[in-house]
Amino acid sequence: MDGTTPKETQLDLKESKAKTDAESGKERRWLSSPLILTLAGLLGTGFGAALQGYSSFQLERQKFEFNLVQKALETKDRSEAAKQLVFLIDSGVIRSLDTERIREIVENNQLPTSLNASAKRKAVLKPSSKGTYQLVSAGGLCLDAKDYGYDKEGGSLQVWSCSSQPPLPPQWWKFQLQQGLQQGRILSAGNLCLDAKDYGEKRLGNPLHLWKCNTQAAQKWTYLHGKILSAGNLCLAIKNNGESQDGSPLHLEQCKGSPTQTWSLRQVEVE
Repeated sequence: MDGTTPKETQLDLKESKAKTDAESGKERRWLSSPLILTLAGLLGTGFGAALQGYSSFQLERQKFEFNLVQKALETKDRSEAAKQLVFLIDSGVIRSLDTERIREIVENNQLPTSLNASAKRKAVLKPSSKGTYQLVSAGGLCLDAKDYGYDKEGGSLQVWSCSSQPPLPPQWWKFQLQQGLQQGRILSAGNLCLDAKDYGEKRLGNPLHLWKCNTQAAQKWTYLHGKILSAGNLCLAIKNNGESQDGSPLHLEQCKGSPTQTWSLRQVEVE
């Protein structure tokens, strides 16, 4: 025993606790003092402003890069547009956008004519027997009766730059649909039908032309989810990845959802 009474021990413990509480109180008062709170507020405001500034910078950067990409896509020569995009990526000018996706599109020859082209294609317009349409490829070109042959039996088809409104007759197309279905015939401005040549609606690679309308399966088409299907369930497609190339011919191929098989409808007013 050290000679300390229980009462003295209790007093020592109370004194120690009081000192501890006093120190804690000083710390809390220091942390909650107006000066510290003011400094913390300034730091918080500065940090928030820095974050906001960084966010604004990123937004402006993306707008800048978006405009560069759009400018490149406006180049009529698709190969030159592709070279410009690759240069912008390799030089590091484009870095906040999805550069890997841009490279993939370039390598697969899937360049649209506009960054808004894909957004426009999402608005699916269903054909009507009462309307007149342009059939627009994923590359922004129109189904066209070659050499103004919209009224010539046996006339060839191609894709060509879409004419302004109202479009020229080689790019007028009407649908004669079976009631309640998206299936029927597609007619030119000369009242000739889109036809799988030589009854080739089931034949891969079969070319297309215009022919006098009849009841044969070679003239039966279905517009479904942006694709134009023959009676043999083959897709109307643009040859040689030419959805962005004026003069590219058409044929039938196995449906695979590629840009060469993607078509949108643009309703037009004609006289």
